[in-house]
Amino acid sequence: MVRAYAIKGMKRKNRGEKYDKEEQEHNEQVGEAEKERELLLKSQQRKLKLKKKRKELKLEQMNLWESQLLPVKK
Repeated sequence: MVRAYAIKGMKRKNRGEKYDKEEQEHNEQVGEAEKERELLLKSQQRKLKLKKKRKELKLEQMNLWESQLLPVKK
């Protein structure tokens, strides 16, 4: 999005309060969106870790059951 002050070539101090408020609101929205993305990423990573851990435990349990069921050959 091209800002009006960029088109007009205005310097920061000459833009006025209107542009400063717009820029601040825009920065806040971007910051909130980044926080949401980070939280989503963290939750997805947690889910993957838990899924992996469950799979490992399931395999471990299966191995224990198999060792108990099969007779030991000497």
